[in-house]
Amino acid sequence: MTLTYLLKLSPCLLLLHKANVVLEKFILWLTSSKLAANMQKTSYIILCASQGHFDLTNLQLLFRSHLATSALSAHFLGVVLQEYLSWQHINFVQEEITSGLHALSEPWHLVPPHTLITAYYALIHSHITGTLEECGVELDLP
Repeated sequence: MTLTYLLKLSPCLLLLHKANVVLEKFILWLTSSKLAANMQKTSYIILCASQGHFDLTNLQLLFRSHLATSALSAHFLGVVLQEYLSWQHINFVQEEITSGLHALSEPWHLVPPHTLITAYYALIHSHITGTLEECGVELDLP
């Protein structure tokens, strides 16, 4: 299970407080659902504009009294997001779409059209729409 929660706050201390509140609520939900988090796979990423550099060395997110580790990149809906937002994930999406197109080009004359449409939505459409949604978040200017 992957928890993805996007927070958009300017002051760093406010962001830290809100993130810790969200984590506490998530821990309560895990406990009530009788689930446990894998601490080796638990990490967070702070997304910033490429021109804005912030000192986040004192940022500490606690997850069940464990210090969560910071990550430089993360996969979200098939898009690679990096700490300082850039367009490098376009190469990844391009490779995924190319392999999806190749997979669709082989059996196109052997399967009915509705099967090809279903395969298109599974292999290609999800990467395109996910990228557009993420780019919209990335380009949300104040």
